[in-house]
Amino acid sequence: HQEDFAQANGVPPGRKYERGTLPGPDIETLLRTGRNLPPADALALLDQFIFNILVANTDAHAKNYSLLLPIGSEPRLAPLYDVSTVLPWPRVVQYFAQNIAGKKRKPGDVAARHWDAISEAVGYRPADVRKRVQELVDAMVARRVAVTNAVAAQPGCTTGYVEQAASLIEANALRVAGRLRQAA
Repeated sequence: HQEDFAQANGVPPGRKYERGTLPGPDIETLLRTGRNLPPADALALLDQFIFNILVANTDAHAKNYSLLLPIGSEPRLAPLYDVSTVLPWPRVVQYFAQNIAGKKRKPGDVAARHWDAISEAVGYRPADVRKRVQELVDAMVARRVAVTNAVAAQPGCTTGYVEQAASLIEANALRVAGRLRQAA
């Protein structure tokens, strides 16, 4: 069985967005929900959240993070799904579905102080979260060519689009990493 983070927090599907007509769970609530999982899964949830910021998945919301509920075993984090980037489409809403450190923000706006505020709100050490953001950026940059080639080789993919999206995602991730060193 699988349950998304809206369900896990007793929130109906129509309230999956924090800034919806009827507000849903914020990032802090989602990350605190993950703190009830085994430690490795709680950290994997943090990675999923960071990844969504780095790739500019502005539609990441409470129903895009889920729990697997195996019979006779403790809940586990489900793999990340429904991930897309808005970077190739500048006319599409560029603001994240969830507030970042309490405010509506665009992908390139996320700075060190925002990571620190999120960290402190859920009980993580800010320096550890900043380090993890940098590690994920480094991993993305190191694997960009291989991943781009693998995705472009999939049936139905348009190579030019895949390469453009990969370039824009890498630029966004590097911009976010560059802002990690800004004073808090």
